[in-house]
Amino acid sequence: MVTVCCVLRSGGRYGVTDVQRLYRSVSRNLNYAEFVVLTDRCKEVMALPDAREYDVRAIQLQHGWPGWWSKLEVWRPNIFEDDTRVLYFDLDTVIVGNLEDIAKRDEPWILLGDFYRRPPKQEKISLASGLMMWTANEQASIYKNFARTPQKIMSHLRGDQDWIARQNPCVALWERLVPGQVVSYKVHCSDGLPADARLVCFHGSPKPADVTDEWVFWNWRSIAPVPAGA
Repeated sequence: MVTVCCVLRSGGRYGVTDVQRLYRSVSRNLNYAEFVVLTDRCKEVMALPDAREYDVRAIQLQHGWPGWWSKLEVWRPNIFEDDTRVLYFDLDTVIVGNLEDIAKRDEPWILLGDFYRRPPKQEKISLASGLMMWTANEQASIYKNFARTPQKIMSHLRGDQDWIARQNPCVALWERLVPGQVVSYKVHCSDGLPADARLVCFHGSPKPADVTDEWVFWNWRSIAPVPAGA
């Protein structure tokens, strides 16, 4: 059984409602051990009406790293017990089907292949961090090496996924492990939801709140009918 993880940092477009949507929709499609949220809004997350029912654990972000860089704290040592399999989702992920095939993968390190930065546009597939899986404490160097000189690294790289890829590029890719189950809204959903899709990544724009597709309503908008940004 896996532990599910996400990150919520104040100042962006996401709120505790998005955390609630994610843990509710994951729980409908996966038997997980616990749902861990790294956040600077711990009290608000745990005050959600059903947080304890869904085995949510909120952990305080420590560094105040901006935007997507806060995601690197998921590799802080000792957040998860050794040998725990951790399955990470970005908060703009829409779950649309059973996640068991995804959660049972045992490859040491699994990332997304970037949906745009790939052949023939470039020689190799770049990596993306919207859906990741690893074994707890085996990728701790991603955090430790960044924490030594964060300002220098942030000034030279465009985002967290470039740093993650540099630290450990020896990865398995979801598109090869579970073909057709992990898709992009912009790349794969122009004619509707693909039949084999299990989750949809809303990288860049638009976000789930910006679209009117019926399947987004039933799998995301209707999951947490509380005020946005709560």
